[in-house]
Amino acid sequence: HRIASFNDDIQGTSGVAAAAILAGLRGLGRPLAGERIVIFGAGSAGCGIAERLQRLLEQAGLSHQDAAARIWPIDRFGLVHEGLADRSEAVAPWVKSAADLAAMGLPAGDGGQGPELLAVIEAVQPGVLIGTSTRAGAFDQAVVEALCRGVERPIVLPLSNPTPLAEITPENLLRWSGGRALLATGSPFAPVATATGERLIGQCNNCFVFPGLGFAAMAVGATQVSEAMIDASIEALAGAIPAASDPEAALMPPLSQVRAVSEAVADAVALAAVAEGLATRAGTPAEARQRLVDCRWEPEYREVLPG
Repeated sequence: HRIASFNDDIQGTSGVAAAAILAGLRGLGRPLAGERIVIFGAGSAGCGIAERLQRLLEQAGLSHQDAAARIWPIDRFGLVHEGLADRSEAVAPWVKSAADLAAMGLPAGDGGQGPELLAVIEAVQPGVLIGTSTRAGAFDQAVVEALCRGVERPIVLPLSNPTPLAEITPENLLRWSGGRALLATGSPFAPVATATGERLIGQCNNCFVFPGLGFAAMAVGATQVSEAMIDASIEALAGAIPAASDPEAALMPPLSQVRAVSEAVADAVALAAVAEGLATRAGTPAEARQRLVDCRWEPEYREVLPG
């Protein structure tokens, strides 16, 4: 509230991940409120994604408690539950009780460990699996097959980077899921040939959110970067993702479209700032859009000829 700012590792990462999930579910015709979500890796990025999805689940009509019940975080000690002796305060909203575990048929564990990823997948049957663990290969064949037994078309986001740290490669995921999984990765990967044709692999890159979000905030003189402004950036990005209308398409726009996407994000963010009364340099949507035009910089280089 003193300096307009946002944390890109938390809010940028959560923004692109949430947009990918929303777009994928729209393409599949599934409501977010009906999903269970497993987040493998409960650090700053994983908890940021959980917080953003909690907000979106509540906006979809769930109570705070019911929304939290849909999110299942796993850290280095296993599923985060109340019996763990060592757990971060950041995961407090999603800590599972002994009753929660029993309801899913999961063992209570002990003071040092919780149920591991495969057991959680088999019991919870999530429609969305997110990786922010930096544990290469953590989503092995058994995990993918268990995921596909629980849901016809899972959404999988192995977001850890660089490339060697990805929880799974797109080639393995599509092979083990029979091409059923929708995915976006945290690192760049080449297209993968499947039985139905070549599948483009979208990169869940923060560059689809932070340039437009920061530019709009500065252009309209926002006094803060509000949750509603971030929500607006997510919705604008989700609308640009090809898989929102075709589940066989990429779950993120190509990086070649980052400027066009950034302009759409900036427009949505600027209008949200005006609607909340946070814009000091624009009082109407038209003024906000004019500010975006006036503040945009176009690089122009003079031709240099040999002497």
